[in-house]
Amino acid sequence: MAQASVTGTILCYSFALSYSAAFFALHKVEERAMEFFPALSEITGIPVPRPSLLTVLLYAFAAAWLLVPFLINRGNALGYYLAWTFLPPWE
Repeated sequence: MAQASVTGTILCYSFALSYSAAFFALHKVEERAMEFFPALSEITGIPVPRPSLLTVLLYAFAAAWLLVPFLINRGNALGYYLAWTFLPPWE
């Protein structure tokens, strides 16, 4: 019974993450299309930072967790592991 509860919780998180992935992608497109960062730079007077290795790593980590729904649908163990890292400790 406990295994079914954890699996149901993981699938619930997977469903929520698929919507998060879609909105994350749309948000990034919106930022680029509306030239958000250059406008923010003009308002604040702080130049737009250049992409660095840290930036690339942060995007890679975010993309890994946003791939959870697709990995779980394929039955990939990495997808279940990444979803498990989102489970609250009281589950």
